[in-house]
Amino acid sequence: MTDSAYPRSDLGADQRGGSPDFPAMEAQVLEYWARDDTFRASIARRDGAPEYVFYDGPPSPTAYRTTDIY
Repeated sequence: MTDSAYPRSDLGADQRGGSPDFPAMEAQVLEYWARDDTFRASIARRDGAPEYVFYDGPPSPTAYRTTDIY
């Protein structure tokens, strides 16, 4: 990972107060993560640490979680 702060850019509302361009913002973030090798750095940072696992994910479209059903 780089030592710089998270990249900032003006991908938000235009001068007329329009909506942010979320697809462009997502593309910029993904490109930054790829260039910065963020995912691998996050794994390397936890090397030797206890394993951390999510056994229950976010709610489903029906608002039920696995633990609500079983």
